[in-house]
Parts: sequence; structure tokens; C-alpha cells
Amino acid sequence: MATNDLADELTTGIKFMDSDHHELIRLTGKLIVASDSGDDQNLISYRINKLIVFTRKHFDREEEAMRRVKFPDRKAHVAEHTKLLEEVLELKQELEGVDETSPFYVHVFMNKWLHDHILNFDVKLAKALNDSAITEPRIS
Repeated sequence: MATNDLADELTTGIKFMDSDHHELIRLTGKLIVASDSGDDQNLISYRINKLIVFTRKHFDREEEAMRRVKFPDRKAHVAEHTKLLEEVLELKQELEGVDETSPFYVHVFMNKWLHDHILNFDVKLAKALNDSAITEPRIS
């Protein structure tokens, strides 16, 4: 998956989800570039922290949408969000650790993380949202 654009297969058709996914991909790209170019640790920490903050915001928006449509797979989807946040927090610890983390590892990890989650979870939620005609969560 290219980090600069959202592949057609990953488009959900739900505006807020696709917009958030674009932003997650953009933030991931910036993290990969920082890690690949050997930027200073402060910049890498800043990039991973921005990604974590936005990921939480995105998951909150999805979870609100799930509640609104009484999404039947909500429990599994929320559990996946919890798992993904734990994984990205582990990546943060690795990036901020003493040992160098391979930029290739960061690239593969983040692309797989985004790709698998969107295809295995978000497309199902998008279908439920489309079926219910709810396309935006009520989060301020």
C-alpha cells in the first residue's frame, strides 16, 4: 500500500472514515520518512505521538458511529482498536528505545496495520453505516 494515497481497495465510501484514513496514511508517511532519514529522536517521537493522538480520535469517531447504528460487530471492532493502539504504543517504545528500529520495519508494520484493519474491520462498518444512511458520527 502506498503511504501517499489511499488505494482504491481501501476506500470505504464513508466520508469521515476515508478522510481519517488519508490522514493516518499521511501521518504514517511522515513517521516513516523521519525514521528512514535518521532524523533526531525528538522528531521521531513527535511524529509517533501525532499518529497516536489522531488514531485515538479516529477510533472514537468510528466507535460513536458504531453505537449510533447498533453495529452488531461493535465489541470485536472495539477490541481490535484496543489491540491496534497497544501495538502502536509498543512501536513508540521501540522507536524511543536505545536500540535502533529499522525504518523498513516501521514501514511494513504501519502499512500492514492500516491495510489489515481497513479491509477486515472498517469495510464492514462502512456497509452498516451506508445501510443506515448515517455517514458522520456525532463527535465534537
